[in-house]
Amino acid sequence: MVTPGTTRVYRYDLPLARPVRVGGERLTRRQGWLLEREDGDGRSAWGEAAPLPGFSRETFEEAGEALIALCGVADPPPDAPPSVRFALHAARGGTTPSGNRRVPLCALLRGDGLQKLTHASEAARKGYQAVKLKVGGRKVGEDIALTSDLRSLLSVLGPGVAVRLDANRAWSLEEAEFFLRRMTVEDAPDARAPVVFIEEPLRDWTQLPELAARTRVPLALDETLQEVFGARTVSRADAAAAFQAASCWVWKPTLCGPCFPQENPVLPVVFSAAYESGVGIAAIVKAAGEGVLEPLGIDTYAALAEDVLARRLPLDAPEAEVGEVLAAAGEVDRSKLELVYEHP
Repeated sequence: MVTPGTTRVYRYDLPLARPVRVGGERLTRRQGWLLEREDGDGRSAWGEAAPLPGFSRETFEEAGEALIALCGVADPPPDAPPSVRFALHAARGGTTPSGNRRVPLCALLRGDGLQKLTHASEAARKGYQAVKLKVGGRKVGEDIALTSDLRSLLSVLGPGVAVRLDANRAWSLEEAEFFLRRMTVEDAPDARAPVVFIEEPLRDWTQLPELAARTRVPLALDETLQEVFGARTVSRADAAAAFQAASCWVWKPTLCGPCFPQENPVLPVVFSAAYESGVGIAAIVKAAGEGVLEPLGIDTYAALAEDVLARRLPLDAPEAEVGEVLAAAGEVDRSKLELVYEHP
């Protein structure tokens, strides 16, 4: 059981700055649940359960019901919804990291070719260690134009900035191989592509090992992890070959659960967001500050037109100071919340 005190569950409903399409659904608002555990001294620890439509196995209503049912439990059962386990884990509280612990952030390059170049130039000037570029939104033949865009980006970014690509399972095996072969340096056929990894390029994830054998571009798992550890529609045994083919895991605590398992403990892990409010984003930053130093993919926070916090999280720089982020996350504006449960 948790430390005696008051436990509250709230719901929130926030507008997005612009509509976003995720998992085949068009979102204009973001809904979620906040868990507050207040100890006997009046100090509160917060957690967030915000299932993402089109991706989470649990619905918004199911997450709320489970959060209320389990909010008095310190260690939820492993079959509890991932977003609820994330909320309960974060609401354990704990001490603020000592010193000036900082974690690196990844910048998302948006817009057309010229806009991407402008954003890349700004990212390099500010000192970002990594940038992310979405691919696969068009036919693969049209996406091939990104190879020249990427070379322009590399010249702007310089050798010290890692480039990540994310295809969101857009391609067949043949299309992905065609694209990734074009990503290799043309005058140095034995060199690796000028990217650190590409996330989930294949519609059929079971072909990832074959793609890994055909190309030198490192592969990262994202949706596959959600299906294995979140939705549980794929067994760990069936995913074993994909685990072996991957060079990196992209871990979304809302969709997979708060703690990644150790199937591949030597691989780097990138913590990533799923349009959570500032409470959930701060929990991701805290987790990274406890040891995972790959630049965080928390750019979805910018999609929120409003937040549940009194002030926005300080995330507009190449690095985030963990203590500052947690301090801002502790200033929850209850006027933006609806109280649905309180105990005692």
